[in-house]
Amino acid sequence: MFLPGEPMPDLRDDQGATMVEYAFMVGFVAMAAFLAVTLFGGSVRDLFQNAADLMP
Repeated sequence: MFLPGEPMPDLRDDQGATMVEYAFMVGFVAMAAFLAVTLFGGSVRDLFQNAADLMP
């Protein structure tokens, strides 16, 4: 029971929800990085190899 002068306790514990949201964001960033390396890795490697071949 709450008395009129006492502050109400915070009944919304959203710490677990925030942790899940951060886990989803980390997962999406990791997936995006993996896809970027998979899609563009070969062309970036070729670009650097061409630049290295031009050097004496």
